[in-house]
Amino acid sequence: DTEFCEGETLPSLVTFVSGTAPSGSTLTFSTNPNPLVTGDHLSGGEVSGPDPGTYYAFYYDTTNDCASPTLEIELIENPNPLISSTTGDAVCGPGQVTLSATANLSGATISWYSSAAGGTPLVQSGTFSPTVTATTSYWVEATLNGCTSATRTEVVATVQDPVSAGTAANAQACTDNEFGSTTVDLDATLSGQDTGGSWTVVTAPDGVTIGPGNVVDFAGLDTGDYTFRY
Repeated sequence: DTEFCEGETLPSLVTFVSGTAPSGSTLTFSTNPNPLVTGDHLSGGEVSGPDPGTYYAFYYDTTNDCASPTLEIELIENPNPLISSTTGDAVCGPGQVTLSATANLSGATISWYSSAAGGTPLVQSGTFSPTVTATTSYWVEATLNGCTSATRTEVVATVQDPVSAGTAANAQACTDNEFGSTTVDLDATLSGQDTGGSWTVVTAPDGVTIGPGNVVDFAGLDTGDYTFRY
């Protein structure tokens, strides 16, 4: 058996035969294991440019309609695997990311590279976990039975600017406006924070709702410590 990758030009069948034809005979090829079925003998073009399949080589004497034992030649075309899906990753500031890729054919080896062409694999695995300090592109390809993806697929590890929640200060409020303000503006308890964040309740001795503008109204709630996170 001789294996080739999808899209490769197959060599002439003559290259698989060694030796010299006996006097009065010629090297002949057929798709039929019976060499005397002359209707299945191949033309010169079919011999020089075969398709994948099974062929039989033999020496054939036309005058006497006799043939030597046959040599079986099997040309197998293997498909080129493809990267069927990828997953990038992001990290805030320098750190480790986890990238992943899968191939369309079971058993394919997945290789990761630092460039779109050439170089040696950084790792061979379905996942890759590099440490990055800036947004970085990696490329991945699949190999099976000696056949490799025609092109590599880009997978991006994104490094986002780190964010800051700023510096927090405690605040106080009354549960009855007869004794003072019952509201706290959570945004006013921070300084130096990056905008666009959101507030959540961490602990609360009573049900509490963060209202519009991140203002909390404690009127009628139980006294105690309420903790929020930005």
